[in-house]
Amino acid sequence: MNGLGYVLEVDTNYLGESIGSTPLSIIELLFGKTVENLSCNDVKVLVENKVVESPRLEFKAVSEDTAEGKLAELIMKSVVGFLNSDEGEGILILGIRGKERAEELACIPRKLLGHNKDAAESKLRNWVFSYLASIPPMITPPRLIVRVFDCRECGLGCSEGWITLVYVKRAFDALYYSKLDDAAYQRRGSETRRLSLEEALHVVSAKRQPIVIVLMELKKVEENKVRLNLLMRNIGSIPTNVAVSLITISKRALLGRLSPPGETPGSSQPFRDSSKGYITQRCY
Repeated sequence: MNGLGYVLEVDTNYLGESIGSTPLSIIELLFGKTVENLSCNDVKVLVENKVVESPRLEFKAVSEDTAEGKLAELIMKSVVGFLNSDEGEGILILGIRGKERAEELACIPRKLLGHNKDAAESKLRNWVFSYLASIPPMITPPRLIVRVFDCRECGLGCSEGWITLVYVKRAFDALYYSKLDDAAYQRRGSETRRLSLEEALHVVSAKRQPIVIVLMELKKVEENKVRLNLLMRNIGSIPTNVAVSLITISKRALLGRLSPPGETPGSSQPFRDSSKGYITQRCY
C-alpha cells in the first residue's frame, strides 16, 4: 500500500460518548498525584522511605566538579534506556544519591543547569530533543515532562542547586540512541546497559514495520450524517496489504468541532481531529 483514498460516511444517530479510563502514569503511581501538583516535599518522601530503583525509576547525583557534557551524557543514557525498555517510560530524578536506593538528597550545582528554574528546565528539554535520535526516524517525539525544584524548597537550608525530575514516555516504536556517544541503551530491572551492535541490529530488524498515516478532510455535514474524505499512506519500511483506522467522533461536539467558527456545516475548510488524525490538505 503506497496510497489509498476513499470516502467515509458516518451515521451520527449511532454515535455515543466514549467512556474509558486512561492508564495511570508512573508519576501518579509513585507519588499519588499528577505531575502538575508535585512539590519538592514529594521527592523528599522518596528519600525518607528509602524507595528502591525500578525499571521505570532511576536516581542520579553529580559532584561539583562534574562537567556539563558529562551530565548531559548521564541524562541521555537514562532517557534512551527508558525509551528502549519494555515499559517505554520512566522517571529520572537528578539530585538523589544512593546505590539502587534513595539515600539522600544531593543538589545539582546551579552552574550545570542555570541560575533560575526556567533556564534549568529549558536546558534539560533542549538536551533531550537535541541529542535523541532513533531508527527508524521517529514520527512522533516521546512525551517529555521536566520539573525543577529549588533545593531550599526541600528544606536543605542555604544549599544552592536544583532537584530535577525528567519523565519520558515512548510515543513511537523504534530503537532510540544518544547522539552524544552514538550508543543505544536499555533499562532492565534497576540497571541501564549499553546494547551491543548485535542486540541493536536485532531490535531494529524487529521494529521494521508498515507505518500507515491517515489524512482526513471534512466533506459534508448533514443533520445525521458526516462525510469524510480519507487518504491512507504507508510511510513505513515494509509494505502492507491491510490497514485499519479507528476514528472517534463525538456527536455532542460534532458541529462545533467539524465546522470552524464562521464556517457553515459542510464547508471544505481543512480541520484537525484531536484524537486520531490530522487534516492538512484536500485529499483526492
